[in-house]
Amino acid sequence: MNDEDEEIESKPQPADTGYAAKAGHKDDIMSAVYCDENKLFYTGGHDGTLLAWSLETNSIKKTLHD
Repeated sequence: MNDEDEEIESKPQPADTGYAAKAGHKDDIMSAVYCDENKLFYTGGHDGTLLAWSLETNSIKKTLHD
């Protein structure tokens, strides 16, 4: 099977539902890392904000500002 024949399933992203626009970064995300120890996903944005996301609840657990 070549690349043209392969169909890739697209999953909705938080931005597709408007969730990120309401609760997340106000500008581009510049970095991201997952911490297995506390099960949080951290994102750092060009807006000077660091967010800690819970992937289990799809919510922001902690916010740090520049």
